[in-house]
Amino acid sequence: MAPAEDPDVEVHLQWWPAARGFAPGTGDEYFVQLHELLLALAGRLPDADLVSLRRSVVTDLAVVPEATVVSALDAGVALTRPEVNAIVEISRAFGVPGGETPKLARLALVDAVPDDPGRFTARPGVAQDFTDVSAAASLKYERGPLRIWRAWRADGDGPRRVYLAEVAPATEAWLLTDRFQQDLAKVIAARPAEAGDVVPTVEIFWAGWEPGPYHRSALETGELLWSRDGGAA
Repeated sequence: MAPAEDPDVEVHLQWWPAARGFAPGTGDEYFVQLHELLLALAGRLPDADLVSLRRSVVTDLAVVPEATVVSALDAGVALTRPEVNAIVEISRAFGVPGGETPKLARLALVDAVPDDPGRFTARPGVAQDFTDVSAAASLKYERGPLRIWRAWRADGDGPRRVYLAEVAPATEAWLLTDRFQQDLAKVIAARPAEAGDVVPTVEIFWAGWEPGPYHRSALETGELLWSRDGGAA
């Protein structure tokens, strides 16, 4: 049974929508909060830092709050007050040694994440290739995915793929993101001439999540590669 059809998930969504279908008190809701914090920082932190942080969510969770702050400081990225609050809550919830990092006080604050027009561009006539097909295949047979897109991000050294996926509530999106990212690294290593030598980043979010400027732009210009209801082009 798919997560979205689980009656317990429906109850949790009704009463605790911020937990994305996970029951409060299990600790999963904090993984949700951390995953959505890193989603919000996509396009603002360097790709390599974001991939590393998402890997650490799975392998060494306690380092993620401070490592996120360090990455933002190094990149000169300002955070919103809700993002800083999320870092504090996550640190305390998981008993990070020493509590919240003192480096938080050095972060610049911003009222809202600015729009970044033109970051993603549609590329008409670009056919799906082995990289796209392999990327979709590595994810669509997992439990939870609903739709998968590929977008093109306009970087200074050329266009870069970004893959996005919407998943059903109660799907462990943080685990799927890490697995999909590792699968992509293998695909790119096998076909560097086709895909380039930069591993695309992976953005996985729950149905009902409100995307920020970065993900809105990606979805507006991206191509639907697969959907569970058969709506892919």
